[in-house]
Amino acid sequence: ALTLILLSDGIGSYGDIPEAEAAVAARELVDKALALDDGLAEAHAISALIMESEKSATWEEMIEVFEYALRLNPNLDNTRLWLARAYGSAGRNDESRALNESIIEHDPLFGAAFNNLTGEYLRTNDLDLANALIGRYERAAGETADVHQAWGDIALVKGEIATAVRRYKRVFEENPSNTINLTWYSVALLTIGEFETVVQIARPDVRIDALGQLGRHDEARELLATMNPKIEFQFNLWSAMSYFVDASQYGEAVAYAERHFGDLDTLIEHFASPVGQNSFYMAPLAFSYLQADRTEEFQQLTKAMAEATKLARADKTDNFDLWLFETLLAALTGSDEDVLRHAQKIVDNGGVGVRLFTSPIFDRMKDNAEFQTLRATVLKRANDERAKLGLDPYLPITSYN
Repeated sequence: ALTLILLSDGIGSYGDIPEAEAAVAARELVDKALALDDGLAEAHAISALIMESEKSATWEEMIEVFEYALRLNPNLDNTRLWLARAYGSAGRNDESRALNESIIEHDPLFGAAFNNLTGEYLRTNDLDLANALIGRYERAAGETADVHQAWGDIALVKGEIATAVRRYKRVFEENPSNTINLTWYSVALLTIGEFETVVQIARPDVRIDALGQLGRHDEARELLATMNPKIEFQFNLWSAMSYFVDASQYGEAVAYAERHFGDLDTLIEHFASPVGQNSFYMAPLAFSYLQADRTEEFQQLTKAMAEATKLARADKTDNFDLWLFETLLAALTGSDEDVLRHAQKIVDNGGVGVRLFTSPIFDRMKDNAEFQTLRATVLKRANDERAKLGLDPYLPITSYN
């Protein structure tokens, strides 16, 4: 049962079995095991893991099952790992970090806990802690895939994209089905405009972005039509909203959201997070409502964005994603000075990207010389990273308009 889930194509898994199919088969096996012996701690833990793939329970309900399994057997490190992840997803990140740290203390070579703890340190911008953790792990384990992934993550955060690409590529070549690696490898490639490679390797939601940048709109729309925007994470909806906004098709963005979710209250509630996650779709959708003269919906979404920011800050999040989210919110509702202040923070912290600050959401700043200087800075940095990889300077292949 565990093998089925881990070899599925769900986020965080390592294979290509359709997640829903894997969950059905795994559930049958676990239920049979528990029918034979309801005291099997491992079976209860795997049952909770399956719940996530089934979309059949809340994180708090899964936490209850994981904790019950650990009461039956406190020595299940995999279960403690899954519980730590569930804590984080439920907004209990202090408990998640503490549990991952205790797992690593008990087993310094537990790769999955190492990965999760590295990610937690990067979320809160504790780069010194992350560097120290990776260094200790590398000295003990050697240059493993986990080590290359972690150093790639550090490089990505610091804007050292060439280094990140090299590290991620090594992991990808070893296991192309590693969904975590594939996600961040794709992000690094998008950052420097390597869209052709992204189309070849990335998840469907990421390929849509790359296809749009390459002017392959028929393919992008065909792919978009196959995706379910109601999956637990926002990726598919965010991809759709971003595609429509980049194409200046604001009416289509609004129609797409309303066709799949009915009304805005339902949509916002569907992706609600106690720590402000799953919110990036809000910026392009809010902008689309603004362009459609739907002021009430625009204000509802920007209010939700402000609340998500507060929740993330309260949870000690302090990373590029949040800084960009705050910059987008400033572009939607703030003054030019607010936009510049947030954009400057990104640049000061190594911001880089061929398309950073190019969304139509920032069109109001097109005549602001200071903003355009920041935009030119992050583009130059991206081209510097391309040069390190032997790539020519980036040139946009097409325009959406």
